Amino acid sequence: MRRPVVHYRDKPKFVLRRLDRIAGEVNTILIVVALGLGMLDLLYALQKLVDVLPPAVQVVAHAP
Repeated sequence: MRRPVVHYRDKPKFVLRRLDRIAGEVNTILIVVALGLGMLDLLYALQKLVDVLPPAVQVVAHAP
């Protein structure tokens, strides 16, 4: 009986290397998403702060 041919792509070392590369790409995407959500959270908090501030006083100049 002949032994089955084992290709390089079927070896565990190759599979682990590919999984590591994919995980690295996913980490990059997750960091970008986390930064975007953090910026949205910051903008929301700043908007809440601006809404609480009293309105600015308008200065009207009278014509002589």
